[in-house]
Amino acid sequence: SVLEGLSDLARPEDSAHLPWASQPLLRAVCPKAGAKLDGNNLKVRVWVYVRRLLFEMIAYPPLRDVMKAIVPAAPVRKTAALPALKDPDFVSHMPTDGVGPDYAFSLAGLMKSQEHTGYRKAQQPVGLKLHMKDYQLQTLAWMLDHESLPHGLNELFWERWTFLDGSDFYYAPELGELRLEN
Repeated sequence: SVLEGLSDLARPEDSAHLPWASQPLLRAVCPKAGAKLDGNNLKVRVWVYVRRLLFEMIAYPPLRDVMKAIVPAAPVRKTAALPALKDPDFVSHMPTDGVGPDYAFSLAGLMKSQEHTGYRKAQQPVGLKLHMKDYQLQTLAWMLDHESLPHGLNELFWERWTFLDGSDFYYAPELGELRLEN
């Protein structure tokens, strides 16, 4: 699937998935010295050079396949994960109708990826005369945790990657999207 993704992005005229015909979005270079046989596996090093237009793509599965296979040039700041309860308060099920391979890239799929099954409870706020219910204390803790993320809500969706020249770009795995600016 990685090679298919590279092919789709490098040769769009052969792809039925892309809305334009003759604009390659990347170049993949595989030097002869970059391949070696490891037992029964052939390991191949491929250098990927991308065009700016690639950063305009949204929800394109081959892009996600290629990004999963890339070894980053520098450490990646991964998306944040907020704590989950050991014993969920409620359980949500995946919908059964209309769920195909592109579901993860839909708004419903994105919302499902961020859904939680309950949250720890915050302390009853001092000075608040009303006694808060459990679900209200959970919501309060959830809001406070989100407000304290070092990079804001974007940290839940966007990873920060670094080009070889040291400049940054951003990738949202749940969205299948790249951006030059956050």
